[in-house]
Amino acid sequence: MNEYIVSPMIFYLMDCVCDLEEAAIILAVIGIVFIAVLMAITIAALMNEDEDIMAMATKFLKPMLWVTGIAVLMAMLIPGEETIVAMWIAKYATFENADLAINSIKEAVDYLISSMKELE
Repeated sequence: MNEYIVSPMIFYLMDCVCDLEEAAIILAVIGIVFIAVLMAITIAALMNEDEDIMAMATKFLKPMLWVTGIAVLMAMLIPGEETIVAMWIAKYATFENADLAINSIKEAVDYLISSMKELE
């Protein structure tokens, strides 16, 4: 039975994680823009001494700070595609696997050398 060296599901999950990271970045940027707008509204309300507008702006400011903070953390902590590949490779980079690879390379080189000697 043929067994996959790398499961195709890994590539799908890697793409999903990268999409999640991109969504977190977009959400963080939108959140920062909304926070800036809410801060501008709050400052304008303070200058005009308009309590209703200031209360409304501050009411939305706290949840936006939380959402934006979580989105920024997600964008920072979710690994990118290169990091996921490096982590996957590091998982299988053991001394035993390195010895197997070195032995396979030595056997291939020996085979090439013997084949070249036969051609002479």
